[in-house]
Amino acid sequence: MFIPVFEKGLILKQHMLEALRDHPNEFIEKLFAEYGNGIITGCNVSVSDNTLHIGEGIIKINGQIYILTKSLSVVAEDEINYVYLKITSESLADGTKLNIDVIQKNEKDDSLFEVVRYTKNANLKPYSKIDELFSDVSNRIDQRYVFQSVAGGNTLLAGYYRLYAEKVLSSGNADMQDTAFAYQCMNGIGSIEIVKAYFHTDDISNQNILSLMKQRLSKLSANSPETKKTEPVQVKRHITIS
Repeated sequence: MFIPVFEKGLILKQHMLEALRDHPNEFIEKLFAEYGNGIITGCNVSVSDNTLHIGEGIIKINGQIYILTKSLSVVAEDEINYVYLKITSESLADGTKLNIDVIQKNEKDDSLFEVVRYTKNANLKPYSKIDELFSDVSNRIDQRYVFQSVAGGNTLLAGYYRLYAEKVLSSGNADMQDTAFAYQCMNGIGSIEIVKAYFHTDDISNQNILSLMKQRLSKLSANSPETKKTEPVQVKRHITIS
């Protein structure tokens, strides 16, 4: 990503015009000014041939918008690993060149932007069911600690909300509020206020939201017709003495 600087006396170069065309930075910053830090769109993580791939996308880190214009990859290693994006900048005479690199560590580093973590001793794969998110499962592409950037803050990634929605809609026991929220999850959470209103909480940390999801699904399961025990029918017998 390149942000051009137009100063008097500088020669206008092709890559400066291309940057102006492809990356209207000021417009993007205004568009997502009210959004929290996290992944705005894209940056999907996949795995193939024992390699993790991070797709193109837009992210917000420390209040700054960055555009990942090419996919990044890193070889998956055994045991516990954390994968981060690292932003570096280089000042040039005609602008600033921003570099986005992917780095991997075997310990947590809160100074960097996390995109995924995993504990590997076999082939990695993504979470496919909401129930798996409620406990630590090995050999999963774990993004439970990654933020999705939304208006007013950040929250769990959209894909995890869709897993919750699928479970709610298949329960057969959801009320109108559950159903409305589930469809919102399927379409994408646009504001953090939606999450606060549904779960009745101001603690919007990923871990707390997952805990509240688990509690709600447990209640829906407990109230389902299949789990209700039927009281045994007592048959009264009348004996006639002749």
